[in-house]
Amino acid sequence: INIHGELYTSQAFLQTHKDLQQSPPEPGCDLERVVVTLMFWSDATQLTTFSNAKLWPCYMFFGNELKYRRCKPSCCLCSHIAYFNHVCTCIL
Repeated sequence: INIHGELYTSQAFLQTHKDLQQSPPEPGCDLERVVVTLMFWSDATQLTTFSNAKLWPCYMFFGNELKYRRCKPSCCLCSHIAYFNHVCTCIL
């Protein structure tokens, strides 16, 4: 049974994990092999009250965490990794 809603229960994640575990290990390395999923998110932030100055922060989350923990600010699981001055409307 797959639980829909968690990234680490998706078929792609499970297949990648299986492939990684079945692949030959690196010579001389005894470390556990894991799949790390990174999730990126951005949204416009209004910088001032009386103008249209905006900034687009880029956030990174680890997809291996429970979505309920990722959404709790007290868990500090979100990292600011970049700030964009302008987002091209051609990609929106």
